[in-house]
Amino acid sequence: IFEILTHRHFFKLEPLPELNLDPTTSQLRQMISYTEEDFSPEQLTAGQRSAQFFKADCERYLAFWCQFFNFMHPGDLIAEVPIPNFPIEWAIGCYHVIGEEEVVPMATLMRRCLRLDPANRASAAELLSDPWFEG
Repeated sequence: IFEILTHRHFFKLEPLPELNLDPTTSQLRQMISYTEEDFSPEQLTAGQRSAQFFKADCERYLAFWCQFFNFMHPGDLIAEVPIPNFPIEWAIGCYHVIGEEEVVPMATLMRRCLRLDPANRASAAELLSDPWFEG
């Protein structure tokens, strides 16, 4: 939905040299930031490559990203980098492609699609009945 409306990728697979992050770690950072969720210990235990990116004990680190925005968000990436708190509403609003009154409903729909734990994601049938599609 985001890509259709903005003509941009929501998650960008690109390195962040200023934070010394490879593309995959950068993308995981974006996922945690935009969804405002952390991967559960169960997910990290089940993931075959989790040890490459996450601490084994799921220890959390708090870091400030920018005092200007005044936010802080926990993350559990091995790369001890700040995880900015950029909610989906912020990402949508940056592009000014829909009216302000549509930002929250669209973000709510996207959040239902992007839950980090697949067991908590809405099914296709549930998504099709989302109020956002009713206009």
